[in-house]
Amino acid sequence: MKRFLVVVALLGLAMVGRAETQQWALTDGRTVTVVKVLSQNPTHVTVRCPDGILQIDKRQLPEALQEQYPYDAVAAAAKQSAEAAASQAAQEQAARRAQLDRSHSPQRTVGGSAGGVAIVSIRATGPALAYVTITNRTASMVEVTRDMFIGETVAGLRFPSQRFTNPRGDHLTRIRIAANATTEIGVIFEIPEGEVPDIGAVYWRQQ
Repeated sequence: MKRFLVVVALLGLAMVGRAETQQWALTDGRTVTVVKVLSQNPTHVTVRCPDGILQIDKRQLPEALQEQYPYDAVAAAAKQSAEAAASQAAQEQAARRAQLDRSHSPQRTVGGSAGGVAIVSIRATGPALAYVTITNRTASMVEVTRDMFIGETVAGLRFPSQRFTNPRGDHLTRIRIAANATTEIGVIFEIPEGEVPDIGAVYWRQQ
């Protein structure tokens, strides 16, 4: 008798388990066999299926189930905004890391020349400022003006040069380099407020 009761109880549990199994026809064309609803959040329902655990976007649920598991658009927008902010913060952190990496190598060779005058290296020293070492490979004196350069920031954007300077902070518009001579020029670039101001490379304007 006891054995009979145990068998009946097991059969009853099996029938209950089968009764809980549902077929959800999602709006994307899939039909999902749901054994049990495990949890939900403002945007998704997590269910147990015969093949494992599945997370379903509430907007893909059939209409009847959307009433039972409503999609929270306000919470979804807040989540998207938080994710965008986190992505922006990650990009800014990557830019800062790139700046630190560059600062550990103060001399950076940059290719390019203009009429026998070549950029040998740059030394970024502050926001929108880099000291550029230039060599004059010609047999005569050359004049370099303040608007002959383009600065590329560590974020990959390029901006024109604005003026020259020197360690004393003087504002210069041009500088002369003797034949077969090399000199260093402080170049200040015109970078709008809000942009990453750290210089990563310098090029001749015509390139």
